[in-house]
Amino acid sequence: MGIRKNTPALLLLIAGLFSVISCDPDVGKDLVVKGLRPVYAQSDWQEISIESPHAITQLGKLAMKGGYLYVNERMKGIHIIDNRNPEDPIPVGFIDIPGNTDFDFKGDMLYADNFSDLVAIRMLPDFNIEITERIEGLYKSEIPSYPANHNGYFECADPSKGFVIDWIEVDLLNPKCRR
Repeated sequence: MGIRKNTPALLLLIAGLFSVISCDPDVGKDLVVKGLRPVYAQSDWQEISIESPHAITQLGKLAMKGGYLYVNERMKGIHIIDNRNPEDPIPVGFIDIPGNTDFDFKGDMLYADNFSDLVAIRMLPDFNIEITERIEGLYKSEIPSYPANHNGYFECADPSKGFVIDWIEVDLLNPKCRR
């Protein structure tokens, strides 16, 4: 007699249990999504060189010195532009400084960050350079834990792989990071 009174409640409980333990067709499958993967600096990140002009893709800090415009390309280096005729600026070179975000001049010396290091660079005639000093580990350079201005999946940065210099869009398999 007691079972018959509770039969609807018992059936509801059994149906609820089946819905909890029923199989979801996606359980156990890999999740593949578009997301960002960190790009790490090469092992030669302390090498600084002068190169032919590059196109400016991400404008950073600007400075004028002796008729020349120096333009930071965030995380990449400094463009040198002959601006003695402002109506016809002429790109003349690019100082490749991995991890560079800031720079300044004092006399004929250019001081720039190179990830966690500060480097002193003498500007020589004919757009040559000479590294005169390096202070290693001056700046606390943290690996960004996520890509700036991105909401979605990304591959978690791994500090053991070095400095993150960029993020690229890829297909990610079971990403663990999202914001």
